[in-house]
Amino acid sequence: MKKPGFLGIGLKSTDYSISLSSQQVIPKSEQNFATNQITFNQGNSMACTIFSAFTLLANKFNLNFIDDEWILNKWYNDAVLHYGASAKNGWYVSSGVDYVRRWFNSQSDLVEKYGRLTTGFLTLPYSWTPNKDKTIKLFEELLRNGHDCVGGHNGSRDYNVDFQTDGVLDLKKLSNPSYGHSISMSADIQGVFDMDGDLIVPNSWKGVKNNVYRLKHIQDLIDNVVLFPTVYFFFSDKDKIVFSGKDYIADTDNDLVKRFNNSYVMLSESTGAIYDVRGDKLICVDKFFKDSKDREELIKVYEPLKLLTGISDDNFYRMIKN
Repeated sequence: MKKPGFLGIGLKSTDYSISLSSQQVIPKSEQNFATNQITFNQGNSMACTIFSAFTLLANKFNLNFIDDEWILNKWYNDAVLHYGASAKNGWYVSSGVDYVRRWFNSQSDLVEKYGRLTTGFLTLPYSWTPNKDKTIKLFEELLRNGHDCVGGHNGSRDYNVDFQTDGVLDLKKLSNPSYGHSISMSADIQGVFDMDGDLIVPNSWKGVKNNVYRLKHIQDLIDNVVLFPTVYFFFSDKDKIVFSGKDYIADTDNDLVKRFNNSYVMLSESTGAIYDVRGDKLICVDKFFKDSKDREELIKVYEPLKLLTGISDDNFYRMIKN
């Protein structure tokens, strides 16, 4: 029996700089497991917590210098020796994720190329109502925008036999869980996602039959304490925020909102989407100016009147009400 090395979630409110419950706008990750298909093999080590986090990281940026031996070196010679991980018992998921984030942000060349990482966590509710629970909607939007995540589960021999047989975990509950394991998770590799059974696990035993498998019955797995509800995401400050197509509530106390009230603003760093700033509304009018000639006419008429300006995505983000 493998003992993957999972001590628990280990979540503390002070562990991370952001909580996804406060996110108004979801950035887009251009790369993930669906695009890069990277998996690793932790072997008999107890290092699943950092293998899962490095799986997420490697797929997010397609980091081809990361391999099994490289991660194991980080595990035994760094995490175990200096950061409290146990070579015999494993580690907490939050500790593994935080270790990988801190390691990445200590590498100036990687930060310069890919942007600095922050970590967000999200705790899925028990017995949610489909299409109504805000946390589930947020989770779905994150996955649809290309973000993989890290979590954990209880397991058993039945769990292993089930997913290794056909690549799908059909179980809804476990009678005798015998181990805990940290895993990376991704949206459906065909690009279509729903919470009924489209969560993909790129597991960390490469070479095992159906190492990449699909989770079905996600709500039952959480309700029955098989799949742990807290998941973690990596965000880069170079992830793209795409505003086009959505309306927002404006923060009327923000000086930018006051400055551009009753004006059009054109986002200059993402899609070039056009918004009408109207009182406490940021109304996307991009659909009316899809044609390049219409855009040129808009600029020609409104820019001289100082009713159209280009602003950065960051400034626009600050205009949105918390």
